[in-house]
Amino acid sequence: MLSDKVKNSFRKAVHPFIRLFVVMHLTPNMLTITGLLINILATYTIAIGQFLTGGIILVIASIFDTFDGELARTTGKITSSGAFLDSISDRYSEFFVLGGMGYHFIATGNYLGIYSTFFAMIGSIMTSYTRARAEGVGVELKGGFFQRPERVLYLVIIILFFSKFLNYGMLLFALFTTLTALQRLIVGFNKIKSIKS
Repeated sequence: MLSDKVKNSFRKAVHPFIRLFVVMHLTPNMLTITGLLINILATYTIAIGQFLTGGIILVIASIFDTFDGELARTTGKITSSGAFLDSISDRYSEFFVLGGMGYHFIATGNYLGIYSTFFAMIGSIMTSYTRARAEGVGVELKGGFFQRPERVLYLVIIILFFSKFLNYGMLLFALFTTLTALQRLIVGFNKIKSIKS
């Protein structure tokens, strides 16, 4: 999990941009949609094997993924609808990028990459779903060592610097997301069981 110190340092670094967005009368939802569109562009470049370009675009998209929340906090426009849109946008963004990798592996006949990406998508889905389902029954479920910020950072690193070993990188991604989903499953199950008992 990324430390609060790192998160606070990042918030200070992006604050000038947030002030600019306020002056431009941009809303958090506008930034959310912009981030999604940039992720789709990153997906295309990754799918065709342009990893350096795709990695750089993914970095830009990741920054926009954080701008919306910071703008909402700064302007006091934190809403349930905005949080819902942001969460759905994050899921789509991650699935698009993983799908782009899957497409690349299929096009190049990389079977390890294909299977690894398939299980990575399952692990990613279940990591998010276990938390959502727990919250649906009234249990707060956060944590896990491979949450979305860590997943995005990991993807950026392997795409930019280890593209020749991307299939092995996705194998680790699949392992980490699966372990995180199981971790949340166990924690959530025990919390729910303790409440019901």
